[in-house]
Order: sequence, then C-alpha cells, then structure tokens
Amino acid sequence: MAVPIKKSSDPYGLALRAATIQPKSVNPEARTVDVMWSTGVRVRQRDWDGAYYEELDMSPGAVRLGRLNNGAPFLADHNRSSIANILGVIKPGSARIENGQGLATIRFPKAEDDPEADKVFRKIQDGIITSVSVGNQIYKLEKQPQVKGELPVYRAVDWEPFELSAVPCPAEDGAGFRALAVHGSNAMTEEEKRAAAEKAAQDAVRAAELKASEETRRAADLKAAAEGERLRITGITLACRTAKLDQKEIDVFIASDKTADQVRTLMLEKLYAESEKTEIDNHQKQPAIEVGTTEREKSLRGAEAAMIQRYGMFETVRAMQEKIKTDIQLSARAANAFRDVATDPGEFAGMRPSRIAQEFLERAGKSTRGWSDDKIVEQALSLRGSAGEQTTSDFTALLQNIMYKQFLGQYELADATWKEFCFVDSVQDFRPSNRFRSGTMGPVQAKTEANEFQNIVVPDGLKQVINAQTKGGIFNVSREALVNDDMGAILSTIGQAGDSAGLAIELDVYTLLTANSGLGANFATPGNPAGSTPFFNANNSNVNATGSALSVEALEADRIVMAQQKDLNNNWFLNIRPSVLLVPVGLGGYAKVINRMEYSDDSSVFQRPNMVRGLFNKVIDTPRLSGTRRYLFSDKVKAIVVAFLNGERSPFMEQRLGFRIDGTEIKIRIDYGTQFFDAKGAVTNAGA
Repeated sequence: MAVPIKKSSDPYGLALRAATIQPKSVNPEARTVDVMWSTGVRVRQRDWDGAYYEELDMSPGAVRLGRLNNGAPFLADHNRSSIANILGVIKPGSARIENGQGLATIRFPKAEDDPEADKVFRKIQDGIITSVSVGNQIYKLEKQPQVKGELPVYRAVDWEPFELSAVPCPAEDGAGFRALAVHGSNAMTEEEKRAAAEKAAQDAVRAAELKASEETRRAADLKAAAEGERLRITGITLACRTAKLDQKEIDVFIASDKTADQVRTLMLEKLYAESEKTEIDNHQKQPAIEVGTTEREKSLRGAEAAMIQRYGMFETVRAMQEKIKTDIQLSARAANAFRDVATDPGEFAGMRPSRIAQEFLERAGKSTRGWSDDKIVEQALSLRGSAGEQTTSDFTALLQNIMYKQFLGQYELADATWKEFCFVDSVQDFRPSNRFRSGTMGPVQAKTEANEFQNIVVPDGLKQVINAQTKGGIFNVSREALVNDDMGAILSTIGQAGDSAGLAIELDVYTLLTANSGLGANFATPGNPAGSTPFFNANNSNVNATGSALSVEALEADRIVMAQQKDLNNNWFLNIRPSVLLVPVGLGGYAKVINRMEYSDDSSVFQRPNMVRGLFNKVIDTPRLSGTRRYLFSDKVKAIVVAFLNGERSPFMEQRLGFRIDGTEIKIRIDYGTQFFDAKGAVTNAGA
C-alpha cells in the first residue's frame, strides 16, 4: 500500500541514513576509500502520527543510482550550502548494489590542493573519523503488514541516494568504518559475525517479501508490455496510412521487429522521394509531408533536457509531475508544461547556454567560425526558425520554456496556506463583478376553507462585489549573463518571481482576514449594505465572544456557534460544520494534538472522550497570525473568495528581445481579486 512520504527532521527536508566506510581499503596513492553506504537496516523515526520504523529496499530496481554515479559529492556534516564543504567525490560509476549492500568508492583531492579535505582523509585512514551518513530522497513508501503490539514499518521501494557525508555520529548504532577485506584476509571479527547474522535474517525477510510481490510485478510488466505493443501498432498504422500503404503492407511492418519511430522514418523517406518527382506550376518542389516530431522539435526538447539537467531542475519537474496526479485544481497550463518533459539531453548533454546557441546557429546554416560567445548569443536570440515562420527565435523559445517551467513550478509548489480555506472563483473582466447570496422563502401558510392561497414572497438577496486586478513586473536577462553561464542565478531569480506571484495572493488574503484587529475587513450585511462593519461581528453570528483558550471544550463551543447559523432571511438552520482550523504558529502543535487525541484535555474528568477528535480535515498554523485568535472555516460555504480572471489560476510570463538592454525582457503578471463573501462560512474566537 503506497502512503504519503513521511516528513524528515533534516532541515533540507531529505532523509539521512548511516553508512559504513572501509578504512583499511584506503589507497593513499589513488587517494580513494571504499564505502558501504546502506544495507537497508530499519531506523526508528517519529512524526505527528507517532513512532515508526523506516527501512530501505536494497533491491536494484528500488534504488536510483544515477546521481551517485554522476559524481555526487562527499560532504562535511551534510552541509550543502557551499562548495567549500565538498571533501571529495563519489567515483563515477562506482556506486552499485551487491548482496543487498550499497557500495561505492570515494576519491579525495590531492593534499596540496585541499589541505582541509586531506585532514579528513588522514583521519579516516587512521580510524579517527568512524562515522558516515547518506543523504537520500524517498519517492514512494509502502506500509508493511504490522505485527500486533509492534511499531509500524514503512518501506521505501523507490528512493535515491544523492550525497555522502562525514559526520560525528551516525543515525544507526554501530555504523562506522570497517574493512571488507584486510590485506587479502577474509577473517571477520565477532562484531562483524553478529552483524552478518543479523543481515542474513533481514535478507531472509526481504526475500520472502520480494517473492510475495513478484507475481504482482510480473503482471504489471506484462500489462506495460501489452500497452507498449498497442502503441507501437497504432504508431506504425498511422505512419503507413499517411504514406498511403494498403493493409497488407501495414501488416508486414507490424509483424517485423521495427519500432514505430523506425517506420515513421521509412515513411518520411518514401514521401520525400515521391515529392521530388512532382513539380507544381512555378517549378517549386512539392513539400514533403512530415510525420511525427520534427528535427527542430527534437533539438529543442534535447536542449531543454540538457538545461534542466545542468541547472538542477529535475526535482521541480518530478514534484510537478506528482502534483499533476493528485491536484484536480491545477491549471491546464501548468499541467501541460510539465506533463511530457524530455529527460534525454542527447548530444546537448553538459553544454553551456552559449554552446547550445552556437549549435542552433550551425543547424540553421550559419557559420560561427571565429565568432565570440557574445556574438553567438546575440545572433541566436534574434535568429528566426526555418523558413521564417516562427515569430520567436529557437534559442529564445528554449530559454522561455526553461524559465517558464521554473516560474510555474515555484508558484505551484510554494507553501500557500490560502488554498486550504479559500474558495476559487472566476470573473470575466476587470469591471466590478456582482455576486449574490440569495434569500429564502419562509414556511408555507395554512389555507382556511373560506380564504385563498396566500402569495409567497422570495426576499431579495444580498449583493457582494469582487474586482480582479493585475499584479506583476518586468525584469531583464542580459546577454552577458547567458555568455557567462549565469543561468543558475537567472533561474533562481525566475523561481523567486514565481514565489512572489503566490506571495501576493497569500498577503492579500491575510490582509483581508487580519484587518480590524483580526475581525476582518468591512463587509456588507442585510442591515448595513454599505459595508461599514467587520466581517466577523455579532450581527453576523460568526464570533464566539467567550474568548476561551484553545481546548477541546472551547473548540466544541466554536463548532456550536457555526452550527446555529441560519440562512440570509433567518428561516432555516444551515447545519454547517467546520473543516479547517487556522491558528497562529505558536498554537499549531497543540491544535494538531487536540484534533487527534482520544481523550479530552480536561484534567478534572478521567478519560473523557474527545468531542472534537477528527473534526478538522486540516489544521493550519501560520506566522502570519499573532496572538491567540483562531479561525474555523467550512468547506461548504464560501467565506473568502479568490477570483481569477477567466478562471486562470496560474500566473503568466511573457518574453521578448530587449530594446533598452542586450538580452531579453521578461514580464510576469497574475490577474485576481480577493473578497469576503458569506459570513456564515467562518467563525472566530479571540482566544485567551
């Protein structure tokens, strides 16, 4: 059973595990040492749900070794904030899985090149530094069958080590520097024998688990193979029909071992050969029909993958692709930007932006011999696509795609709390948009024998007005920054722009909520349509005036206040229940405990059941609130609305060649408005 990823105590949000280095495998001449970076041993962890065991699946298919084998760093104390903390490097290609153990070789720099790293190398050689830890990222956890009375076990079946570090204390008892082989001897100490026995027992358990899941995996593989064959047949059929082949010829290609791409290439060559035989009246050759992805599109995708790889954007891409699967409110633009991202840079692997620009120019028939990087970038930014049909240069399109992904990714992945308690709406333009909360008719009246039926009057509703406005700005990407390969800094700025767009909405919502000393901005009511009283007030029946401190009984009283709300004309009880609790960050921990604990916190009554256990689907704590005031929101009634122009929740980014600068200008904008809507959808308590 797949479960959400557990939160780590690591400040970077990533898991840390102990590793074992073999000090007697030190090679002073090559300046290398071998490390056993994981055996998958269980480690006790803790989160809001309590204690549990976490273990790593050490089967080859469960571990992503790409980053280790691409030369991952060996750090000091997992400090990833500066390159000065790099002590060495994982020797490319040395990371592997053998007999359920993760092995690799660390290479240190020369002593004269890095004296600080040499100190660590000598301490490892002398057995002084005895502990190493692994930094890893977990992508998928599966909860294992739980033995009654024991802690639950979560197994990482898809995870990735990405760095090793020398540390003073390991995460696992007994982890440290050991020798796999001592000068050709296979002798083992008693401690190593005990460890080997424990490992053998764990391996037996893992083997049984793997055997039990093998049939499921085999079925999944067969299903994937069948789907792949279906897509191959579909691709071959479409390509052959485009080339006007009959069904017998199509069947020959289907029965062969050719892929759909290979058949498309053959059909392209056939169509091109036929087009050369036909001339139209102006003696121009008939254009060949293109099937599938063009060479230009392939180049752009490969160059994009190279840039994503070079500047560390894969984590953003992966996170967004996971978000696409779960967030049904994600905008179509954001989903389309990340749904099919190329991962193979091909011939563009490792290229700087200026080198990619040169490659684009050469493919367009421009000789760049003797050109400076500055001139190459300038020309690539202004060069149009083939036949002049593109309005944007290929290189500019590449930069825009990369920056747009970084921009949207940062915006969508930002920790925006407003999404948890606000409703999303849409407006058609920038004019004031009216929203009505309708009135309701009262109960039908009795009819006597001599009287007629009485007219039923539906009272007028109450109007609320919401306006969308544009927020945004312009910043520049200079030609010099591209020439100097400052793309990392550029993308960091772009990411901050995405954060800024999300921050604007967050600040507007909390400005609305915290106005008038936390009672909210002024709001129209039936008796005061001009709106000169706060959103939370006694007339709206959405304030618990007792001012009680956070507790089970206090939250139950807040719930009752919301449950007693009536419709606009005071005819019907609405029976609203809260689903979100919003508190200052200082009350967050206790609020989450109250929402989960089995018994009340009233010390005067022994084991009294918690009346509000599980009342809230979400408990949000934020530093944007201060003091003790809390807010309860319903997920059925719109208390606060964030309305986007034409329903477009994601911000826009536009790019053009700079006129005042040598480079490109980037404009970002987002169109939205925030407004209180229905006072019956929320309750506040000042606390104590």
